[in-house]
Amino acid sequence: MITTGSLLAAATVIFKMSNSNSYYLILLCVLASSCTASRYNYRPKDLAMHVSKDIAQLAGSKDSSRIVKVQVYRAEVAEKLVVQNNVSEYRLLNSYSKKDTIPILVSRYKHHIYLFSFQTEDDDKYAMLVTATYDGTNNCIGLGGAYAGVFRNRFNDSGFATSYALKIKTSNDKPRNIRRVVRGPSYELDFFADGPIGDQNHSTIRFYQVIQRTRNKIAGLGKELVYTTSQVFNDPNALVFAFVEEFKP
Repeated sequence: MITTGSLLAAATVIFKMSNSNSYYLILLCVLASSCTASRYNYRPKDLAMHVSKDIAQLAGSKDSSRIVKVQVYRAEVAEKLVVQNNVSEYRLLNSYSKKDTIPILVSRYKHHIYLFSFQTEDDDKYAMLVTATYDGTNNCIGLGGAYAGVFRNRFNDSGFATSYALKIKTSNDKPRNIRRVVRGPSYELDFFADGPIGDQNHSTIRFYQVIQRTRNKIAGLGKELVYTTSQVFNDPNALVFAFVEEFKP
């Protein structure tokens, strides 16, 4: 079992590498809680419906207002062939990346990062971030990590802040089914977007910066890790999420 903590410790070395593929691995290490060969019966809408009554508590709030709307966004990160020093190599790229790739169909592992927006009848908004890993035939072979938090709008900026990691409990069925979601340890990430979230006139969200506010072994005690998308990934579109669907629970 590979834990988030051990991966973050290893990221001290990875962070010094210049390959943008490594930086995607850092982000996926932060988001992924384990590696497994199991298959999961994962449907994003079903998961959102499953936690809609408990999302406020999972995010650390005592608010019990009813959820009236759920919006789903998704970032697709997949391996693509690129040319580096006249040699082809695989890189993890967002589907909205404008980097040049070799036009060969690649059937390898890919990652979907789902962002859920839960709006209450009091207009509060809670967030849930969930990662899913798929093999070359679109089987979900990894589920998690997952994080809960709140959306915030301040000045001309928008984004969300996670408060807690989530633990997704699954059955031993084949494929595994989600049984319940419980709150895990405190985990603080701040995502900054350059446009409004939830605006129907904007079909995509682009995050330009991520701040890790939890204790870490890279920056040191009392210091925050700051990942600026265009610098870290060498790709301003590395963290683009596309609107998928909206529904009422």
